[in-house]
Amino acid sequence: MNGEFFELLADAGFRLKARMILISKYFDPAERIALFESLGIQHCETTVSSANQLLNEATEAAKRKGRSARFAVKVCSEYRYTCALTGYRCLTGDGATIVDAAHIEAWCTTQNDDPQNGLALSKNAHWMFDEGLWTVDENWRVIVNAKKFAEHGPESLNLSSYMGRQLQFDPSSKLRPRLDYLRRHCQRFALLQR
Repeated sequence: MNGEFFELLADAGFRLKARMILISKYFDPAERIALFESLGIQHCETTVSSANQLLNEATEAAKRKGRSARFAVKVCSEYRYTCALTGYRCLTGDGATIVDAAHIEAWCTTQNDDPQNGLALSKNAHWMFDEGLWTVDENWRVIVNAKKFAEHGPESLNLSSYMGRQLQFDPSSKLRPRLDYLRRHCQRFALLQR
């Protein structure tokens, strides 16, 4: 059993919501009354309405998860599982990869799943990009916002060592981010192009 699902089953509130959704969706009205009664759930139209609302929310959450997975597969595969910042690619035999599909313009504000609004980035590079610690100019050169952070570690791993470098695209990858998305990312974090 999936570990995350197993943890949800331990939550009484989750179990109650699941019961309400299953009963409201899969049983006719007469059976609903009996099932709600047998489970000690007060049956009324409000309960059915609440269950329908929960079902709608679960459906929307599933759609978002599917949308997110589609974007991730498209972006990571089109960039050939290569981090655009570091040029590093690591892909296991079972298909796990070191890169995430990063939105250039945040999905929460734009709902933009255009693959050109994405970059394949390693976990660290993705987090730093989302935090506005770095961005890219119109010539695919990295701009680092060194005033926004302090770092310590091997020089070759420091974000500051990427300043001015070109993004690293796999030679067989045809996908490239749109420049207007990159411009807006730059503006969002007040990283003026030099």
